[in-house]
Amino acid sequence: MSRKWPADHTNRLIELYEVQPILYNIKSPQYHNKIARQTCLTTIQGSLEAYTKIKYSVEDIVKKIIDNFLKPGLFFKD
Repeated sequence: MSRKWPADHTNRLIELYEVQPILYNIKSPQYHNKIARQTCLTTIQGSLEAYTKIKYSVEDIVKKIIDNFLKPGLFFKD
């Protein structure tokens, strides 16, 4: 899905992401477990689709997380 995400979909994604510390807490014992991380992403996908009634792929969700949440908002130039 290459179109812009509506704000309520992004907010719901943030809520779902926050309850899956395996995806962002590097101190979690499961953080490096790829199967557990994939299971969490699939859970987020199902919940997001149920909420929005729009089909999102796991790749769409990962791209949204990387593009919007994990990149710094400010650019500093030396």
